[in-house]
Formats: sequence, structure tokens, C-alpha cells
Amino acid sequence: DIAEIVRGCLNYLDGKFCRMISYTIMPTHVHTVFEPFEKESGSYYAVSKIMHSWKRVSAIRANERLNRTGLFWHHENYDHYARDSAEVERIVNYVKNNPVKAGLVKNWQDWQWTYVAK
Repeated sequence: DIAEIVRGCLNYLDGKFCRMISYTIMPTHVHTVFEPFEKESGSYYAVSKIMHSWKRVSAIRANERLNRTGLFWHHENYDHYARDSAEVERIVNYVKNNPVKAGLVKNWQDWQWTYVAK
């Protein structure tokens, strides 16, 4: 149920504030790869705001589902800005293979909580 909540929040952002490139929802953490959209002002939506948006909504919904209150997500993030398409590809490969590396599935396509844009 919680993974479905997180997936819904990530999918909601796609096309509104960013282009979602890839994500993997793991049992204890989430990896995301996205490209922020440019605003009319010429600046871009801030990565921190995009992260805060899905984490805030998913935390509220997950806590409701679990019938609890309080902190849901840890405050740590590992933000990394990819400089070129080769780096994006390397990061997407890392993200999609995370469930394989963790021994949860043999092939990344078998993990139902992985998304890779076509």
C-alpha cells in the first residue's frame, strides 16, 4: 500500500513540475531521476521543492494508512546533477538495477515498483 502511495505521488509530478525519467521504490528508500521543468520566468523548478512535494504528500498519506503520526522520511537526500546523457544513463541503470543488487528480483523488469520512461 505504501509503495502504491509513493508511486502515485511520483507519477503526479511527472509532466507538471518535471519529467520523470526513472524511479525505484525500495522497501526502505526511493531512488528518483527527473528533469525539472523550466518556469515561465526562465528559472527551473527547484529540485528541493520537487523532492519536498512528493515526500510531504506521501508521508501524510502513508501515515494515515498506517494509522500513525510523526516523521515518515529521513531528512537525508543524495542529490546529484547529471551533466550529460551518458551520466543520466549510468544513473538510470543504477536505479533500475537497485532491486536486483538487493536480491529482491533477478531482472529489474520484474520489480513492480520500478519505472523507466520510454
